[in-house]
Amino acid sequence: MDVLKLVLIDDDPQGLQVLEKIVGDSVYFEIAFSTTEPHMALDYIRSHPVDVIITDILMDKMHGIHLASIVDTLKIPLIICSAYPAYAYDGYQVNAIDFIRKPADPAKFFKAIGKLYPDIKTSKEKDPPYLSGMLVINENGSATITMIRCDNISLISVDGNYVHIQTSSKKHTVLISLTTVMERLPPDKFYRIHRSYAINLEKILKIKGEMVHLDGGYEIPVGSTYYEKFYKIFKNMSINSSRNKGNNSDSGILP
Repeated sequence: MDVLKLVLIDDDPQGLQVLEKIVGDSVYFEIAFSTTEPHMALDYIRSHPVDVIITDILMDKMHGIHLASIVDTLKIPLIICSAYPAYAYDGYQVNAIDFIRKPADPAKFFKAIGKLYPDIKTSKEKDPPYLSGMLVINENGSATITMIRCDNISLISVDGNYVHIQTSSKKHTVLISLTTVMERLPPDKFYRIHRSYAINLEKILKIKGEMVHLDGGYEIPVGSTYYEKFYKIFKNMSINSSRNKGNNSDSGILP
């Protein structure tokens, strides 16, 4: 299929950068026009071929629903991307194809696009061999690309719409979801133990009660919905767990 020409509109520069990253990472799309100015976007749309428009709702210079109503008359498919799900219903009244909640998540982005183009199944492109084992980010929404070796990551934590990636020497902050970060990490090494935390299994020193102790002095709680499945992994791996059944001694001396 031909590359799709997308127009991206968001008066929040960081929100726009997240969309640009998702679109730019895929061979399926081309950013035809990207702007924080909805009026400029309309001028572009009226004079250039466009396949899909992605727009925010609450913008100072033009409400997204008003923009969507204009676009509807031009018969161009439109997807709303907003931090306010209450506007989802309004979006459907102006024939929006779908609603994506900010910050945009690649999986949900591609699901929305898939309603128009079913052949587009996933956001994942094969990484070049030399980037295997690396996590590539735009830190703090900057234009600087930072490459992090996955083996150096100890834990990932959520702070509102941001994710903190803690390595042995530095904490990196990215405007993205934890789910998206997990999709880019080796699944055999990284495990989500809490709605707000994921850890590198190779950095675990011990598990005591509902706390995981990591190399570097980090103590991370295990969420109640994650605990049983997580604990079972290590219980099954323990070289003496089966022989200690019914033995309440903490001495570590086998009978």
